[in-house]
Amino acid sequence: MSQGTVDVLIAGIGLIYFAAALVWITVALHMAYTKMDWMLEQLKNCTAIMVRAPLKHGGPWGRLMLIGGISGIVTFPNFYLKRGELCPEDWKNFPRI
Repeated sequence: MSQGTVDVLIAGIGLIYFAAALVWITVALHMAYTKMDWMLEQLKNCTAIMVRAPLKHGGPWGRLMLIGGISGIVTFPNFYLKRGELCPEDWKNFPRI
């Protein structure tokens, strides 16, 4: 491969990576502004969520951090259940797809 081909390939991969990051940030912000109240209501007895709940009033960055926290709790519930930060009843009643 010539140097020009490698440069174009690296630039293309970088642009795809950047575009994908923008898409997922947009999806997370959409969820934060449209589904946040519902998610907080579903997990209202969880200490891990209630500690992060004030981030809802922190603008877009606060909402992104709150969505990230909720997604971490939903992705790895056993970690939070063992530590007592996730209420088992709330987790059992949380909708699954």
